[in-house]
Amino acid sequence: MSDDIELTIQRDLNRLPVLPEERWVPRARSSRTSFMSVVTRVGVSTLVLMLAIALGSALAYVGDQVLGTSSASVRPRPATTSVPTLPLTSRQFVLGYVRGLSAIIPRAQRFEAKLVSSTDVPPTLSAPRGRLFWVVAVSGDVNCDFCIIPPPQPLHSALFWFDARTGAVLASGQGPAYWPDGFDALPDRSLAPGSWTQIGSVLSVNAGVVEFQEVGSADRLRLRPDENTAYTWSAGVAGGNVVTMNELGPRWDTLVRVTFDPLTQADGTHRLETLITGWNTR
Repeated sequence: MSDDIELTIQRDLNRLPVLPEERWVPRARSSRTSFMSVVTRVGVSTLVLMLAIALGSALAYVGDQVLGTSSASVRPRPATTSVPTLPLTSRQFVLGYVRGLSAIIPRAQRFEAKLVSSTDVPPTLSAPRGRLFWVVAVSGDVNCDFCIIPPPQPLHSALFWFDARTGAVLASGQGPAYWPDGFDALPDRSLAPGSWTQIGSVLSVNAGVVEFQEVGSADRLRLRPDENTAYTWSAGVAGGNVVTMNELGPRWDTLVRVTFDPLTQADGTHRLETLITGWNTR
């Protein structure tokens, strides 16, 4: 009986369809395939991590340089000025401008300019808004520039305020005094710290360089003027100012007073800041 059952089962099994081996037996994965799969996953993860780090560094740099928001913005840096140093309008420019105002100043006998900061101006002087000015004082025959009715008395002086960087006229005023009150007390920031003043003679002027000898000294100085040098001539109670050194040429036979920067330049000259010919006895 048991033999009949075993034969029956064997017969039924033989009747079943035979499938290919790959359809029912799982194919074993090679170790190389597994390794490459792992490597691929690890490589992609590493690449994503590297890109994230690079992107974060780039954003931090941009924030540090432009917005100052990263932690690098608090690191010490070289000191820089908050306001860039810009070129200034020259003394000759503002003096030449004022001397050309013939309608307001028909005759200018004396005119001087000083480079003044807003902190230098006393309350007695009404300064315009700004930080750095050329202030030009004028003495001579002066007309009113914005007068509705004629002034009650003649005007003999004027004061002009220029923006030291742009050269624009910011304000002006006229008065009956022969010299503007308060101008002489203003400092002149165009002068070098520790400038020297000496009295002597001009020996020659060659190629724009003044050869000067102080009274009682055998030493000679070579002084080089520039666009900010001030030129004045005096003759007793008279006197005046000029814009260029050539206008002082006929007066070299008198003693002169010079103010210069004591710092010696590379060519051995000193910067000439003021040159006054004759003696001022006013």
